Amino acid sequence: MRARYEYPFSLIIIVLILSLAIPGTLGAITIYVDDDAVGDPCQTGSVSYPFAAIKDAVLAADPCDVVLVADGSYTGPDNCGIEVSIPITIESAGGPEVTIIDCQASLADAKRAFYFYGSASSGAILDGFTLENGLMYTGGAIVCDESASPTITNCIIRNCQAISLGGAIACISDSNPLITHCNIYGNSVEDYGGAIMAWASSPIIKNSIIAGNKSSYGGAIACLNQSETEIYNCTIVQNRADPVQGSGGGIYCAYDNTDVLITNSILWENTSAGIRNQYALSDDFVSLTISYTDIQPDMEVIIIVADDSMVVLGDGNIGSDPLFVSLGTWNVGGEWEVNGDYHVHVNSPVINSGDPAYLSDNVDIDGQPRVHGGRVDMGADETITIDIDGDGRVDLSDFAVISQEWLLTDVVSHADFDSDGDVNLADLVIFLESWFWPIPTI
Repeated sequence: MRARYEYPFSLIIIVLILSLAIPGTLGAITIYVDDDAVGDPCQTGSVSYPFAAIKDAVLAADPCDVVLVADGSYTGPDNCGIEVSIPITIESAGGPEVTIIDCQASLADAKRAFYFYGSASSGAILDGFTLENGLMYTGGAIVCDESASPTITNCIIRNCQAISLGGAIACISDSNPLITHCNIYGNSVEDYGGAIMAWASSPIIKNSIIAGNKSSYGGAIACLNQSETEIYNCTIVQNRADPVQGSGGGIYCAYDNTDVLITNSILWENTSAGIRNQYALSDDFVSLTISYTDIQPDMEVIIIVADDSMVVLGDGNIGSDPLFVSLGTWNVGGEWEVNGDYHVHVNSPVINSGDPAYLSDNVDIDGQPRVHGGRVDMGADETITIDIDGDGRVDLSDFAVISQEWLLTDVVSHADFDSDGDVNLADLVIFLESWFWPIPTI
């Protein structure tokens, strides 16, 4: 007879007590939200009886739970001013284009969408929302405070305002969020950081487009007071610092021991103080390091350097027109009016010009694989070039390359359009969809 091991009764009791004492150990759940449930008296957060408001779902969540929000436009006090202090995931079912949190804020009724606070919120994820029309003194859409380090991904943040810090996102008090795959445009602040402001914090910003934002200092991003900010594969374009006295149309770095690293990015058409410039430094012990980035060469660079401050232009920087499909538009009143299309044309110099040592299994802002063509692109988008020979058309000469490399595996190939390492039927389908197109990029 096989021996049976019996656990001591005391051990069983200890395990049960710990399971009850530690939230989330009994298994995470999904809590559902649907704005169509307004007025339903039986809201429990279940699939059949979802909450009508996001705030109610967040209050009901335990660590590791998922708040899943249905398509809709979410307004009112129960859908903004949402405080998150535990590691939960708040995600949309259908993506940011169809899941909108409209704060509808005003000077008389100031409010933002989310407030992340405390180190316990560091595992929190915000995924797939449009946040718009927020207004607060700090952080028009989102604040990360008190060592909060959430992930903010796949979001559109637009038309938000702050009085002092961070038109869209403010990172303060040793907060270190990851901001990735976001479109941040048309936001403003009176003082620092039209889109993003870091104060004694260390955000990482990746695979994002930051365009059409404005402030007095740092039209796109302001990094202040012992902040350490890292920026990878971002397109920072057409942002404005104050047209009279502002500094740093793109990036502003100031106050002691602030360090900023930018790589594989595009800094283009950012302006300040009536002239065009990309970045500015102020105060002692401030450093800005830029590599493998397309920086507009004819732009004046304001550098207000005190003791021991420096700009390090590292390897791989270029200064060539990135050839965007289209630029955005500021109206005559100085407001952001029309977004640009910041994909690039097939002959753009930013294609395959990023750091050759960059290795990643990430995707670009459109969800397409990085890296394509053997080397990462500069900017938020990874261009997949169907026109293999670069003659402006997808035709038989390109098909000849596919034929030569057909069914090769584990290769880096211009014919591997889906970047999976193999040249196969999936790549042929992508190629045939572009047959004889004059602008063969995706």
